[in-house]
Amino acid sequence: MLEKKRFCDLCGCEGPFESLVREVPSVDSVLVAVGVEELLHTVVCRQCGWVFKPEILSQSQLNTLYGLLGGTESYRSDAVEQNILRSAELHFWLDSNIGLSGNRMTVLDVGGGVGQVSNALSEHGHEVTILDLVINKPLYEDMKCIKGTLQSMQDRVGYDLILMNHVLEHVWTPSEMLKQAEERLNMGGYIYVEVPFELYTPIVRRRL
Repeated sequence: MLEKKRFCDLCGCEGPFESLVREVPSVDSVLVAVGVEELLHTVVCRQCGWVFKPEILSQSQLNTLYGLLGGTESYRSDAVEQNILRSAELHFWLDSNIGLSGNRMTVLDVGGGVGQVSNALSEHGHEVTILDLVINKPLYEDMKCIKGTLQSMQDRVGYDLILMNHVLEHVWTPSEMLKQAEERLNMGGYIYVEVPFELYTPIVRRRL
């Protein structure tokens, strides 16, 4: 069974919310593979206009889901050149905007798969830790791996830079995840968020 959120994740107001779409997962949907066959909703908050799904997967369902989608399943072996280019471009952007050169930063790559995006950071001497629900051998041997989520992490280690590359659009409560990431930042640290363009304004610009 799915739990349901009673509050808007963006503005915090209490429902009920206006229903936009009602659908049952198709038989070939990955949601059916994790035991979800009930009616799902897409709703809009009347107060702020946030569009979201109020249903929440259980932790066991999430573990099953990312067992199918995470780790090496998130890494396409036929896209090695594109991954190298993307990682290099990210490193260049970060260096240009927050100044990586000459600083050895501690980096947490949330939902980082096997490090396909943070690989260049590790190659340039930064201490990269991958946090993912599925752990496989990382692309770069100096990378560390932690299995779990921001909420389940046991230690209280802080990080200079936290990466969220196409992660927030996949979680059920993005605002809560941003709060958990902020709690993990060292003083003067940074959170780098990358989401599909259509989610930029409601998730990032409005909230942060």
